Amino acid sequence: MCCVVYGKYFYRTNVDYAILNLSTNLPYGVSAIRRYFDNEDNNNVNWTKLNGSNISGWYGDCHFGSNTRLSWYYYPKTTSSSPWPTLGLTWGVLGRFSTQGSIYFDDEDRNNINWCYLEKWNDNTYTWDSGYSGNIPNIMDVGSNTRLYICF
Repeated sequence: MCCVVYGKYFYRTNVDYAILNLSTNLPYGVSAIRRYFDNEDNNNVNWTKLNGSNISGWYGDCHFGSNTRLSWYYYPKTTSSSPWPTLGLTWGVLGRFSTQGSIYFDDEDRNNINWCYLEKWNDNTYTWDSGYSGNIPNIMDVGSNTRLYICF
């Protein structure tokens, strides 16, 4: 379950973390992770709801349907000691610090076409370095199945 929070509250700090991106832009200085989940081809019972109604199609940079593509703003750690934002509620992000857990996805077993793409912000050139990515330390393990690390 994810909640929608205005992105201006988030910034780089001293830990790696990521938040779901439901917009269509990548802000200057922020990295992005895009994960394509090849869902089960037969007897797939996945669904996505928004305000109690089933949805499919594009929502910002995420796509919901027979297969799923999720996009996250990715904040690699820096030497900053900035405090976490106060949102007035308990909230979580993808990451491995503080109180931890994980979400495991058993993706398609045959003819799996999962992929993960990382556009990482380069502080030296002020551009994004793009390319296919394997596991993203402290955020997710990818391959034929997926494990997302969560913390709050």
